[in-house]
Amino acid sequence: MVRDELVSTLRIISEDPRILGQAVLIPDNCEKYGFSEGTFDLPTLLHFLADMLE
Repeated sequence: MVRDELVSTLRIISEDPRILGQAVLIPDNCEKYGFSEGTFDLPTLLHFLADMLE
């Protein structure tokens, strides 16, 4: 199933050392998409998204 592949891919990418220490800035007004404004650790965010899709 595509969803399972996406979950696996997000988990693999979240463990890639090339993105360690990188952050994602989620701007204001993203609440309508279910995200809180702020700066988040990219590997943690990707792993969280994988968990949510699972």
